Amino acid sequence: MTSDGNSRPLAAIVGERLKEFREERGLRQADLAAAATAAGLGWGRSSIAALENGSRNIGVEELALLPFLISNAGGWDKEIIRPSDKIRVSSTHHMTGATFRDYVGKLFAPVGEEPGTRVHQRVKIPLGEVEESWMERATVKSAFDPELERARSAAITIAWFRALAALRPKDDRAAAFTRVHSGGDYELRRRVRERIPAMNIPDEVAEYDVLQWLAYFIWGSTFEDERDRRANERISETDRDVSRRGIQAVRGHVTREMIEELLAGAKQLKAPIEEAFAPVVKLWDDGPALGLWAKRSTITLSR
Repeated sequence: MTSDGNSRPLAAIVGERLKEFREERGLRQADLAAAATAAGLGWGRSSIAALENGSRNIGVEELALLPFLISNAGGWDKEIIRPSDKIRVSSTHHMTGATFRDYVGKLFAPVGEEPGTRVHQRVKIPLGEVEESWMERATVKSAFDPELERARSAAITIAWFRALAALRPKDDRAAAFTRVHSGGDYELRRRVRERIPAMNIPDEVAEYDVLQWLAYFIWGSTFEDERDRRANERISETDRDVSRRGIQAVRGHVTREMIEELLAGAKQLKAPIEEAFAPVVKLWDDGPALGLWAKRSTITLSR
């Protein structure tokens, strides 16, 4: 790897290729977002727009699902990452697309209508299994496991659904669960985690889950999707081209603005979330009792 002034971030290259693919296929951003959702990616139209204009990063898990997105949208005979691409991996170094592809195998080879492996059409969650396709309304029945960790995992999931039913009773709960667990910005989690008000919930509840559920309760979306939507809206309001640095500045401003909104909202949401978790906290160290509570809890995902 050497320095190269012509190299670009991986996300910028992927965004450019997604736009190229979309335009060649005559698709709208909303069409690509639907294909992304079917592939297990939590991308709305605003996320597609942010990728295309270079204002959104892309994670390893998202890269792994790109072939399924392309397949769901009809397939493409071109490569997402090409051997001649120059990918910037740091401020001073880059690698070629060929080297990058050597690292990740054949993940970015041309994708036809049928990729080698299909995305699972059923969503596995700790307390049980969605009994229909994850894109349909379904009923989840909790699964009992006598082991303490299994019981705790089931109980945490049930508690989040209890909070969802109380705070956003009109939302489709299966769709909400899928969206909240669709991936996210781990750097954001690091920045926000120590500022979220302490709640009387088990310490084992992942900080990332707390962040994403708070975001969903406040905006009905993941933090990342809401951030991308706002940033794209502000960029589109300008009457001139915005540089990449300008895009990043807008995105940073929106992120800081939303963090403050989230922290303010967290204070209001603290009580109902604690109420939803109260039985879990009470039974936390009693595996059989916690498991029995989980076993008796049946949650209807459709409203």
